[in-house]
Order: sequence, then structure tokens, then C-alpha cells
Amino acid sequence: MKICDLTQMYSSQGGGVRSYLLAKRRYIRERTSHEHLLIVPGSRTEQVEGGRTQVWTVRGPLVNRTSRYRWMLDLPALLQILYSERPHVVESGDPYHAALVARNWANRRGSKFYMFYHSHFPDAILRTVLKFAGGWARSVTEQLAGDYLRHLAAGGGGVFVGSRHLINILSQWGVPRLLHLPLGVDTEIFQPVTAERKRELRQKLGLPQDGKVLLYVGRFSPDKDTALLLRTWKLVEELDAGNWVGVMVGDGQMRDAVDGFVRKSSPSSIFKKLGRNSRVASSSRYSPPSGPLGNVRSSAARGSGLRDSCSGIPRRSNGGAVVRCHRLGNGKER
Repeated sequence: MKICDLTQMYSSQGGGVRSYLLAKRRYIRERTSHEHLLIVPGSRTEQVEGGRTQVWTVRGPLVNRTSRYRWMLDLPALLQILYSERPHVVESGDPYHAALVARNWANRRGSKFYMFYHSHFPDAILRTVLKFAGGWARSVTEQLAGDYLRHLAAGGGGVFVGSRHLINILSQWGVPRLLHLPLGVDTEIFQPVTAERKRELRQKLGLPQDGKVLLYVGRFSPDKDTALLLRTWKLVEELDAGNWVGVMVGDGQMRDAVDGFVRKSSPSSIFKKLGRNSRVASSSRYSPPSGPLGNVRSSAARGSGLRDSCSGIPRRSNGGAVVRCHRLGNGKER
């Protein structure tokens, strides 16, 4: 069987959808005899990997220079790849125009079409609509989005959704054949470690040995609700809800906002840029973290005393990622 995944939510810099697809390809390659075809946007249309697990890029412009996401606009090339490779199953990782093209192709050729609803796309549309049109446009936008999703899903075999919250929303919109499929955990990476290992990691990263750590790893951008996270952390600090340390790892278009929050919020903030030609600025409260990005990534992923969940750390070829540690609370217990 030949399985095809296509999505526009794919970046060479990292991201959750990319991590999911790479893990899926690895599983198919190592544990099955099936073939896998991955179609993602790129600077030009070309085959970049061959063999049993192929990768094709379809030409499209950049949407954001930081995240490196692209629109897949060369739709004739997409159709040509599908007709040439003839996959038995097509899964679209986003609900946009390429998904509609792939669904129509699959229905004509007798292949199966599915969607994986990784992200609630009306949220991105609403940010723009509400900015220019005001709150009255919310219901209209959501109605149009629901109509489109119902139409797209009606011609497919089902919609995989990792979140029960999103299943409830899509159910209310009348989207058919919703299938709850949690993404799970890679237990070879995320696993319990000893108390001694936790202490070693916290010391290496310049984190206090006691207290809880809240960890965010990902892009600093509106679609990740970075502003909401900063407001929440500020509220936690104002409420003095205990001894907390907030850690943010990543980069993105809201990097300046995150920097400003760290500078203004607490005298015990830590800033560290990891990568070539990096500079460190920190308070006297804690010693700054040390070690390359790889150490932070592997140590944090292996369970390690950073109590909250971790998604993939963005890779940057031009200088590393950004780590910001922010002290929340003054250590008093309530």
C-alpha cells in the first residue's frame, strides 16, 4: 500500500505537524512494508527523497520568514505528482485548498481521503477579521468556516482529531465522521528519570532545585497564543501562587514581546541565546544555563525535572534558539 501525506503546515525549522509526519514515516519505513509519499511546500517543485519513503516539494511563496511556512500554490504540479504516484490513501494535514484538490483527485481515482485536523484554522482567520471588522463578524466567520469544513469532510473517509475539545466544536458544526486519535508520547524520549538526574539537569540549566517549572517550547507567535501565555504568567506572578519558574524556548515574530516581558516583569529573569556567537545576560539570582542547544533539547526531553510537557524545539541554521527563563512568585506557599 502507498500512503500519501500532504500538508502546508510544514517547515524546515520544525513544528508539531512536521514531528508527527517524520515519526509516521519512520514507523512505516522501519516496521512495515508499505510505501510513503510526503508532499509539502518548498521553494520549487522537485523530488528531494526517493525510495520507499519519497518526499516531494511543491512550489509556493513564504507565508512567514521566521517560521518558514509556505503556501502550496503550484496545484497542477500537485495533481501531476498524485497521478504519477497513485497513492491508495491520502491524508491531508490541513483543510486548505490543496486538501480540496487532493480530495477531489482521490474521489475520482477511487483512493481513500482523510484529514488530520491538527489546528483550528478559523482562529487564524478570526484574528484578522476581528482586527478589521470587529466582533460582529465572529459568528459569520465561524459559520462560513463550518460550512467549508462540512463540505470538505463530506467527501472523505473521516477526520482525525487529536483533541476532544476540538471534536466537540466540530461536532457542533456538523462535521461528519470525526475520529479521536491522540498523538501519544514517544517513550524512548519522554520517560521518568531519577531524582539525581533531575538535580543535575536543573543545575546545568541554571534552574532552582526546588519549586515547579513551567516549560513552553515552540514559536513565539499569535497563532500559538504567546500573548495569552505572557498575560497568564503575569497574573500568576501577581497572585503569588507559589514558587514557580517559567521557561520559554523558541523564536518567532513575537520575540521582542517576550524579551520585553522578561525585562519588565522580574529582577530574577534569565536570558540566554544558544547557538553560534551567542551572548548571555542574566541576573545574579541564578547562574545562566550552559551547554549547546542539543543538550537542552535532549535533557529537557528526557523527563528531567521540567514538569510540564515539551514539544519539539525549533532548529535554526543561523544561530540557535532562544531560551528565556522567568521567575514567577516569591517562594511563599499558600
